[in-house]
Amino acid sequence: MSDSVLTLIAESGPVGKGVMLLLLGFSVASWAIMGQKYADFKRIGEESAAFLKLFHSGAAAAELYRQAKTMKGTPVCGLFIASYDLMYRGRGWGGTREDLWKAVGGVAGDLLGQTEKNLAFLATVGNVSPFVGLFGTVWGIMDSFRSIGLQRSANLAVVAPGIAEALIATAAGLVAAIPAVIAYNHFLGRVEATRREMERFAGEMMGMLQGESRT
Repeated sequence: MSDSVLTLIAESGPVGKGVMLLLLGFSVASWAIMGQKYADFKRIGEESAAFLKLFHSGAAAAELYRQAKTMKGTPVCGLFIASYDLMYRGRGWGGTREDLWKAVGGVAGDLLGQTEKNLAFLATVGNVSPFVGLFGTVWGIMDSFRSIGLQRSANLAVVAPGIAEALIATAAGLVAAIPAVIAYNHFLGRVEATRREMERFAGEMMGMLQGESRT
């Protein structure tokens, strides 16, 4: 089966080959992003759990800051580092709690944006690939009808190979799109879970930092 599919691709025209190469590129890039995002979220989950365990153990802010610096690529750690720097570095914090909330909210948005990096590409592949495949199919069918007109024959032996070549493009579009859509929805859920975790942590963190800054 795989040999016959490869043969049909090899025998397709320039447009068909171009469509298949484009879809192959989409698929390879999507799987690379999926692998990277899986590794990123696995690391974020492990480091967040370790840092939150230390935070809830009652460790001092200075110790938490030192630990957070070793895993600053994790959103909750990055949030703690930014807040600690704001309150303890330089001249110290002189604003209100509302001002601190606003500053922390801006930092949290930036950190959350980093976890969403490249997800837009997965969404684009999921949306565009079926249409790219459909274009290849339509083009292939048009080419098949042109061959029918040239050969003045509409028997199955003439029509079937061209139609088969055309339909492969649609199948390839779906093969590229389906994993991208599933991965996009999965990672979007992980981003939302990270956002909720950061919101819970921000309230606890500010209470702790402001309590220590007054002592």
